[in-house]
Amino acid sequence: MSDPLSPNDLIYSAALGHQVGLGRYSAKVSEDLIAILDESEREIKDLLEKRLANLSAKTLAGRDFTTDRYQNLIGIIRELRAEAMASAYAQLGSDLRDLVGYEVGFTAAVIGAGVPVIVDFVTPTAAFLSSLVTERPFEGATLKAWAAAMTQQDLERITRAIQNGMVQGEGIEDIVRRVVGTNVFNGADGATQATRTQIASIVRTAVNAYSNSARQAMFDQNADIVDIEIFVATLDARTTILCASLDGKKFKRGEGPIPPLHFRCRSTRVAVMLDKLIGDRPFKAGYEKLYLRLFADEQGLSKVPRNRDALPRGMKGLYDDFARGKAREFTGTLPAHTDFESWIKRQSPDFVENYFGKARADLFLSGKLNLKQFIDDGGRKLTLKQLAAMDKAGLKQLELDLLDNASKP
Repeated sequence: MSDPLSPNDLIYSAALGHQVGLGRYSAKVSEDLIAILDESEREIKDLLEKRLANLSAKTLAGRDFTTDRYQNLIGIIRELRAEAMASAYAQLGSDLRDLVGYEVGFTAAVIGAGVPVIVDFVTPTAAFLSSLVTERPFEGATLKAWAAAMTQQDLERITRAIQNGMVQGEGIEDIVRRVVGTNVFNGADGATQATRTQIASIVRTAVNAYSNSARQAMFDQNADIVDIEIFVATLDARTTILCASLDGKKFKRGEGPIPPLHFRCRSTRVAVMLDKLIGDRPFKAGYEKLYLRLFADEQGLSKVPRNRDALPRGMKGLYDDFARGKAREFTGTLPAHTDFESWIKRQSPDFVENYFGKARADLFLSGKLNLKQFIDDGGRKLTLKQLAAMDKAGLKQLELDLLDNASKP
């Protein structure tokens, strides 16, 4: 029989499951933002189809971009698109502020669920968490700066696509295709596809950056609880050499590399609970009952006391030493390092299906394909509410597993 898993093993597992969920959440946020941009592209398409024909033959042939009609058309398109980009980034900022608030709650919940004692957490203020999103840079720039740079690049690509089509002597339909692509390829053959790709990259990176920042803020505010962190990389075919080389390494709280380490980074850091956390903190009810039962067995008591006060005279001190010793031994075990493929094989079939999608999950679980043969995420996208529901189920199972494991010799 394998050794029972410690709180740190199961906190590690729950945190990794949450990180997988964050990838699903990133995909949903990207989808919502791209929908805003797609609507603007439909308007741009209509404008081009209606107004290109009104340009002079000289302008349409690309020999004169200074005419009032051309400048007016480009001005309207750029304004329309800039408004759409601003709306998309405003939505992203709102989503990220919701996320960091959720993240501190999840961090407290997973640690609180994973240890046998009652822990009081200090939570960063709402104003501080909001400032993470508005002021803290990721990959060298703040969210506002990324929005400004991407908007400028997007507008230049659209303008350049229109002008290049004219210079090449293309008809209106071909110029429109250059800008927004075709329905056959879902717009992927147009100039605006680059912006969709950038949005997905920025969202994935920002979600990971600010979720990690929120966790770090929680760890810093609760230095008496968190002392060590483990770097955790999602080890699959897309993991960078940098992240793979750091996977499983332990660092003092707040020291060493903190994800994201690159664009689209999926790595995270997980708190490790040390035995000194137990101290004189009161036990949670389930653990109090468990340790009373184990103590009664060891002492040969005919009946398990209902609580500490019901212990026979002279045994309270013995029980305290016994219970604290058991809790410290159980909590102080560091998690065994495991790669992502080994971890996901231990998850429920429902979780694996959610991660890969049904068809690929069946192939993975049957052993017909391994993780290296998957190069993209499958499964459904998650709203923050759905992510919370998934995390709640994981935390409930974590508590059940811990009590079960703590009772094993």
